[in-house]
Amino acid sequence: VFLYEVRQIHDAAASKELAMNLRQYLGIHEDFPTISSYEQTKTRAIDICNDEHDNVRRLLAEHGTDAAVWIRKYFLKNPSVHVSSPI
Repeated sequence: VFLYEVRQIHDAAASKELAMNLRQYLGIHEDFPTISSYEQTKTRAIDICNDEHDNVRRLLAEHGTDAAVWIRKYFLKNPSVHVSSPI
């Protein structure tokens, strides 16, 4: 499993490091094309901070916290998991 943070794509220096880490993970010696930043458009997006979404936001925050603990405590310690250096 290879993990990276989306912000690595949007920062030129971090993008180069991401490409290097990915090449190393895959065992590829040739250079990759530049990993370019992108802009995502969401036509059906909601503003999760609106009061009407309080219950969903609270539930998502709880799940996110639980997931973060599990990821740090168990998942990242697995030798098959490789993390590209975050920015």
